[in-house]
Amino acid sequence: MLENNFIPGIRNAKITQVFTIAWGIMILILCLMPASDLPKVERIPNLDKIVHFTLYFVLSVSELITIKLQKTKINSAFVIIGFFLGSFLIEVLQGILPFNRSFSMLDLVANLSGLLGGLLFYRFVISEKIA
Repeated sequence: MLENNFIPGIRNAKITQVFTIAWGIMILILCLMPASDLPKVERIPNLDKIVHFTLYFVLSVSELITIKLQKTKINSAFVIIGFFLGSFLIEVLQGILPFNRSFSMLDLVANLSGLLGGLLFYRFVISEKIA
């Protein structure tokens, strides 16, 4: 049970699991779609890095919550490493596929930062509030 309804609606591991899968599919679609299909926002410098950070922050937090609710004994380091390797594969595919996208080391840094930020947020803010 969640203490004081910290995050309403995430008491059910199935719901968080479906959200995590859907979020991961959304990341895959957004990162592999042609660059011409993406909105162009030039007013905010490095907005794409902020988006990468946010996408992977949410992914890691939602997966860690799911694992906790399922009472699964999975080391969070494996989750972070797995998601990072997935993000690396996506970056490689961006460099290979003919969608006018390219491999970006800075995107990988933003992805890893989001994953680690999500892990820290989960550990120090959320974990204690989930029974």
